[in-house]
Amino acid sequence: MSKKSKWKTGKEIIEEEGIKEIEFFDDYVRKGLQPHNKLGRPISPSNILKPDLKGKMSAEKRHRSASIEDPIRDTMENIRRTFDPILRKKELEDSWNVFELPKDDSKAVSVLRKLRDSLYNKDDIKNFRAPLDSEKEKKKPAKKGMRESTKTKLEVQRVAKEIYDKHSEFHPEIDSYKKMAKRKDIKDAGGKHYQSSLQKWISEVAPDWAKKPGIRPKKK
Repeated sequence: MSKKSKWKTGKEIIEEEGIKEIEFFDDYVRKGLQPHNKLGRPISPSNILKPDLKGKMSAEKRHRSASIEDPIRDTMENIRRTFDPILRKKELEDSWNVFELPKDDSKAVSVLRKLRDSLYNKDDIKNFRAPLDSEKEKKKPAKKGMRESTKTKLEVQRVAKEIYDKHSEFHPEIDSYKKMAKRKDIKDAGGKHYQSSLQKWISEVAPDWAKKPGIRPKKK
């Protein structure tokens, strides 16, 4: 198919989706993706099955025409008796959403191949795929967001680092993690809800001079 064409073949869709012909029939055609012939006209189940019916009817006509007694009457009666159930069933099944594949394997394969070779409007494909893609998106596992405690930890550490960066050496107001944990700006960063973890969080961003043990000298 040309890139400028508004059509795609069933084969192209099957290859793009990585599915089998039977899956294309069940999940696409039967659920509303309309097949078209080479003239761009919609194809119904009866269009695909019609050649077989025509063949049967032609054979029946040839057979009955040889009859000595009123061949036309006998032929019409035989056709009515033979084909009415088929035609009634065809009327019921002339919609892809209720159509069932023939039980005969060779005929079923023939239908699938014809659907594979049929044309499908790109706009129809796009509209058909939209709810499928939306459903797939819904089924994707939700991405786990950052835990609240992790957010608070990062914010507390950011504030603590800013405080330490203002002091290149010992300062009595921040000479221990305990004092740092009691600061208002640390608590406002969310630390008041995680008192048991504050000192550990602060220690992870503290400069080397703040990590030295022992009594701090008073700042002159």
